[in-house]
Order: sequence, then C-alpha cells, then structure tokens
Amino acid sequence: MKTNGILLSLWIIGMLIFPMILPLSIQAADELAITSLNSSLSRIDERAELPVTLVAAFSGTPTAFEWTQVAGPKVPLTAVSATSATIDASALEVAAECELVFRLTLTDGAGVTVSRDLILPVQPLDMIPMLGDHVQIGGSSTAVARFVHNGAEWCLFNVGTALKATPVALNPQPARQITLPGFIQDVAILTYNGGSYALVALGGAGVALVDISDPAAMTLLNVAPVNYRLENVTYAEGGGSILYGNLIESVKAPIVAVATDGTSLFLADADYGIHKTALSRLFNNEREADGTLPIDLERTTVQYAGERPWGGAQALKLYGDRLFVP
Repeated sequence: MKTNGILLSLWIIGMLIFPMILPLSIQAADELAITSLNSSLSRIDERAELPVTLVAAFSGTPTAFEWTQVAGPKVPLTAVSATSATIDASALEVAAECELVFRLTLTDGAGVTVSRDLILPVQPLDMIPMLGDHVQIGGSSTAVARFVHNGAEWCLFNVGTALKATPVALNPQPARQITLPGFIQDVAILTYNGGSYALVALGGAGVALVDISDPAAMTLLNVAPVNYRLENVTYAEGGGSILYGNLIESVKAPIVAVATDGTSLFLADADYGIHKTALSRLFNNEREADGTLPIDLERTTVQYAGERPWGGAQALKLYGDRLFVP
C-alpha cells in the first residue's frame, strides 16, 4: 500500500508538471459571411446608359440569396446569382445628389442569415431641380385642404413637393399625386368659371394653379414666380455700422400662403409682406418683363433693424372684406 501511495503521488505530480496533450479532433465548419460587396462603378450618373454590375464574395455555403434596394430612388434591379446583380439607371432622374443603397442577404441550410449593404452615390446632370413625374423632394406634410367632388368629400395634402388627392373614407384608397416645382406651403380651393382649382403657395417658386375638376387626374396649369422690391432700406450691419439707401429685391419672393375671394388673389410673402392681383392674371398666364406675375397692389410688412428682416407675412385669413395677416 505504501508503494502504491508513492506511485500515486508521483503520478499526480507528473500530471501537474507535464499535463496531457490530447489531439483536437473537432474542426470548425466555414461560417456563412459576405466578405465583400462592390460595384463596377464607384458613382452613378443620372440617366447612365450602361448597366451597373454589383459583385459579391462570401464564405460558407448559402442555400438562398436575395438582392434588394433599401434606399434611394427606385431603379430596376436584376439578380443574376448570389455573387452578381445588375441595375439599370437609364431612366433615373434626380434633382440633387443622393444615394442608392442595395442589400445582399444570404441564408444557409441551418437558417443562419447574413446581410451586407452597398451605397452608391448618384450625381445629377446639373444642380438645377428639374422635377419629373417620379421625382419628389421632401417628406413632410405642411398643407391640407378639403373639398367636395361629385357628392364625395376629398382631401388635398402634400408630402414635400408632391400634391396628393384622396377621398375621405373609412377604407383607405390610393392617393393620386402630381409633383410641383417647389415645396408646398399652403393650399386654397376655389371654384372658377364652373371648374374646381387649387391655388398652391410654393415658396420661392411662386404660386401654382392646379385643375382639380377631376381629382383623380389633377393637372398643373400654371406656375408663376413673384417679385418684390424694397428701396431706401436702412439697417445696422454686424459690425455696428448703419447702412443707408439699400435696395433689396428678388424675382423669387417666398410665397408662403394664398387666399382668394373669387376675384382677387392675395399672396403672403415672407420677405416682403402682402401682394394682391387679379385672379384672372394667373388663369391667363400674364407675366411682367422679368417673367413674374403682375401685381396690382402690395403692402410691406417686413422691417429691418439688423441685417435680417422680420415681420414678413406668414399666413393669410380672408374673413368677409377683411384680410388678417399673422
């Protein structure tokens, strides 16, 4: 027994000094992963004629794949394989620089899913907004107006530069829309010569006239910019000096609200005040020599103390023969 005890002690000491090394018999399988995702072009130009190829590389063995576009103006996307897809930007129209984002998703036999995104910048042909049927800028709603068409109540509203019309009903229906060349600030509905129309304030783009006699097929009839001119303006510049006799003018007055009594058109100008003109001038597309809408009367509400004006008209409310301007 003593000998066995000595041997046991020596075995324990040996294990502490020289631990057993067992061979590792388990080998990790290749994990599913997308190792790269690239494009044949680093940037897409508006209305690019040549197709753009997306190329991916991965490890592991996917059993399913999916190519999708997750952001940016929609373009045709064709999946060729798990490692390749093509996009067609020949009909792509943009008003400013933006990005297209594409995603590759792979799934293996165990249900493990991996994804990777590719961002492609888009460069417009020019930086002047040229809004087409499928180009919209902005995503906020800033104007709402309700009206009756064929006994049913309809609603006009905007999403950025898009003017939308939809019936007011419990069951949602698709909204019809047209895109206007400016951010929509205000909408007023009127009946004129038997037709139904919308007057739309478009900020620096001026005022728009839209035929809504058939709200399911709205038609843009006219867009007229508005000018203003302020003479002999006195203000103090940032350094404290008082500047006299300044001329401040523009042919892109920021029109933020509209109102009408059926004969006259009133426009709220955030940089000037109030403009009044005959409604017929807008319907007849009359213009000044500088291309702006002729104005019959106007009143300045804006004031200068420093370099930035204050007091410009922000809204209009016509009540009887009185015009209220907050």
